[in-house]
Amino acid sequence: MSKRIWKLTALVLALLLALTGCSLIEIDQEMDNAEAVATVNGVTITKGEVKDTYDYYVNYYNYMSSYYGTAMDTSTLKDDVIEAFVKSEIVKQKAAELGLDQLSEEDTASIEAKANERLDEQITEHGEDVNTEGMSEEDARAAVLAHLEEEGITLDELIKSETETLISDRVRESVTSQVVVEDSDIEEAYNTEVADDESTFSNSTYLYDLYRSNGTTIYWNPEGYRTVKHILLKLSDEQAAELKVLNDELSDINSAIAALETPAEETTEETTEEAAEETTEEAAEETTEETTEETTEETTEETVVTLEDLEARRNEVLNAIADLNDEHMASFSEKIEEIQAKLEEGASFDDLMAEYGEDPGMQREPGMTEGYYICAESTNWDPAFAEAAMALEKVGDVSEPVMGTNGVHIIYYNSDVTSGPVPMDAVRDALAEKVLADKQDEAYNAAYQAWHDAAKIQKYPNRLG
Repeated sequence: MSKRIWKLTALVLALLLALTGCSLIEIDQEMDNAEAVATVNGVTITKGEVKDTYDYYVNYYNYMSSYYGTAMDTSTLKDDVIEAFVKSEIVKQKAAELGLDQLSEEDTASIEAKANERLDEQITEHGEDVNTEGMSEEDARAAVLAHLEEEGITLDELIKSETETLISDRVRESVTSQVVVEDSDIEEAYNTEVADDESTFSNSTYLYDLYRSNGTTIYWNPEGYRTVKHILLKLSDEQAAELKVLNDELSDINSAIAALETPAEETTEETTEEAAEETTEEAAEETTEETTEETTEETTEETVVTLEDLEARRNEVLNAIADLNDEHMASFSEKIEEIQAKLEEGASFDDLMAEYGEDPGMQREPGMTEGYYICAESTNWDPAFAEAAMALEKVGDVSEPVMGTNGVHIIYYNSDVTSGPVPMDAVRDALAEKVLADKQDEAYNAAYQAWHDAAKIQKYPNRLG
């Protein structure tokens, strides 16, 4: 064979390799997974141990980048993931050094119980991901377990995770058990929290209301707040749906009116008219049952909607909402009369709230005891509820029944909220717990950093691919 033929053959083979993505080259997956991506004091952390976690975060960042349309910075992702495994190995080695990795029979039993509990939670959570129709309970469980195994969730893995958590907690406790909180620590933290809250809430009732609703400890209260409790008689799903249709239409009409009254500079007259016509079409479809789709489209195409038309329709919708609210209120008349009669007889509002109320926020703490915090500027409440709550004149007053978007409210003026710093005694326990946790974190992080600095660590992030 001539040299020219050999060269041509080699060129064809090279081209085939390029076109097939080098499919002729096989990777020994077991050897690849065994490759070291880090060593800690001579102990190897393999690619196989790290890769699933790394791939998870790659997929997560890709999803988030696609969702928000902005590329997320993944330049340190390999280092970050490997460092997490390095930390786990350092803690594991420290536990062995301190003799904290030895498990008693009681420890093992507790770990297995927690792992089985987590497995049951996973089975419940992922049960809908598997078609188990027609299966026995035993076969359905086996099918879900097989699905979980494909996702890397097995009882052995959960036992391993619980074991690592127990040992890690022991190491942390060995460092932090001697940490104490002094009165001066609490006083310093209190002053800081008061100043932070005053800065945050002075110009933002929204954030104050949000923190209150989230159960965040508050150290400073703005002026003008009170607490109220209420008995909520909820609308049925059907009643709520009827009201939502009208409220949605009202919202659309208000948007169209705003567009006509104050059009944006870049919005053409034609675009504004189209928006108004679309709103009118929606209103016509919702309120004229006997009009066919074809007739409605022809009518709206030919009609130019004016501001007067929209305002007239808004008044019609407002009247329809008022009529519907009256109808809904009447459906609760029997319960309302019972509640009001018991209040007149001296029954406790809290007892009646427990008996009749249907708001979950009034059935758990802190709402059950403290009520809801509200002021005239609050914006995160149903306007009907907020207006009635702020109309009450003194602590102990009870409102007349008020119809809101969720149902009928009977509101109780529970207390006035003293503005300014919350007394330290009222927040001392929560603050001491927070200060202790912060000091423990500080102590543990310092100890871990010392272990990390003393360890012989090598990392090979590029081996993750």
